Amino acid sequence: LVIVRRDLKNLAKQEGLFTIVKKPSFGTSIEICNAVMMKIPIFFVSEVYSHHPWIKIYCDYTFETLEEFKTLCKSGY
Repeated sequence: LVIVRRDLKNLAKQEGLFTIVKKPSFGTSIEICNAVMMKIPIFFVSEVYSHHPWIKIYCDYTFETLEEFKTLCKSGY
């Protein structure tokens, strides 16, 4: 529980949530939900899950590769 509370406290201080997902994770899913409630933009990278309907609805930016994310950053986001 200490780790979860610490993670939520840290999330509240952030300007965005960046996550790379290779396999489903309870922790990542809950962090995404909390970021949505806190109105924190979510950057989601996953070759497998970036097109999942729930991810498309909840995440502000979805990418299949880290290179796609880097391209967004280089464009001056």
